[in-house]
Amino acid sequence: MCGLIAIAGGATFLVGLVTIRETNYPARTPEAVAKPAETFAPKRRLKDWLVTVGTFVGWNIVVQLTSSQTFTKLPYGWKTGSLGLLSISGFIGAVLAFFISGKLIDIIANRMTRANGGRRQPEFRLPAIIIPALIGLFGILIFGLTISHHTMWVGPAFGYGMQGFGLTAVANVVVTYAVDGYHDLAGEALTVVFVIRNVIATVLALYTKNWQTATDDSEQNDNSVAS
Repeated sequence: MCGLIAIAGGATFLVGLVTIRETNYPARTPEAVAKPAETFAPKRRLKDWLVTVGTFVGWNIVVQLTSSQTFTKLPYGWKTGSLGLLSISGFIGAVLAFFISGKLIDIIANRMTRANGGRRQPEFRLPAIIIPALIGLFGILIFGLTISHHTMWVGPAFGYGMQGFGLTAVANVVVTYAVDGYHDLAGEALTVVFVIRNVIATVLALYTKNWQTATDDSEQNDNSVAS
């Protein structure tokens, strides 16, 4: 699978390299360069650069790795094919987010625009992140708690779907805000978002298995002591 993914990624890169035009050439006028530094916005603090999308992508990785470690063992004992079917719930949540999140962003942004006298601001998109963020958070909690109590697959699947909805909707809000707020630097802004997102996901992917193994060993030791 790693080889196939590498081939597909390399082919996609080559196709994009020779077919996608670069259309972003921000003009740097002498007047803008000559302005004093006080006229520009101050640098953002570290906490202002944290990327919300990375957190949700990281938890998506944790959910996937937890599924592979949990449902293939007792008391579930699923086969690999059945484990793959569990991901359908996350896919359904993402598909619902495609249609609902965009509409939600427009409704909230349009109302705030009317309240602002018809003047649109990029930050009017940000309040729409609250609802999917809460849905995704509760989805992760439902997924973890139902697995911890060894419930039927319906509970984890429902939580997985909520997490998939939250991840997709939150990413939609962040991406549209970045494009709307940084017209001339939209490509660079999205690159920063995706780089930080993938760094968080990679770190969690590397250490989640060890974290789960340590948790399982601790539970086994506690059960031994109790017995």
